[in-house]
Amino acid sequence: NRYEKGLMKDMCEEINAEGKAVEGHNMKRRTVDDGKTVKRLEQLLKHHLRGDWHRQYVIRLVFCEALNLVSTAAVWCLTNRFLEYRFETYGGDIYKFWNDLMTIGTIEPINNIEKYGPHDAVFPKVTKCDFHTFGYSGTQQRHDALCVLMLNVINEKVYIVLWYWYILAFVLGAVMIIKRLLLLIPDIFM
Repeated sequence: NRYEKGLMKDMCEEINAEGKAVEGHNMKRRTVDDGKTVKRLEQLLKHHLRGDWHRQYVIRLVFCEALNLVSTAAVWCLTNRFLEYRFETYGGDIYKFWNDLMTIGTIEPINNIEKYGPHDAVFPKVTKCDFHTFGYSGTQQRHDALCVLMLNVINEKVYIVLWYWYILAFVLGAVMIIKRLLLLIPDIFM
């Protein structure tokens, strides 16, 4: 890691080297020596954690987590714009539709076989297509047909997973930043 400059790795290697000398290179059965290893670990921590090294490390960590939060929000906004501003309520509308909570705004199709839901508005599965062919006389003919968009069946499921994933990533990122900032507050005021 660029920010810690390998200090944690050095401390762990030094402790492991002492454990190997005490235990005879058997790492599975190695235990912490009663006082020697604990005292050496205490010396290493006091040496490496004096000054502002740990505070700078935590501030950089919080900064990286904030960048992660900004990145998640930016991807949410770009996805929402890509789907013509229908992504922000997409997951909630799908949840309401699947649990029959959505009655207002549900449009019944003509055949009444299946319900028309919010996923069909964002990712239509059937559309009108124009086919141009050449007839017997060599002139171009236009045929109207219905085309099935099979990829939209997959897209609606992918985007519902993405909707919940973005929400989860944003909430967990915000909670982690708040937790780290709360841990820094006593350090700042003392």
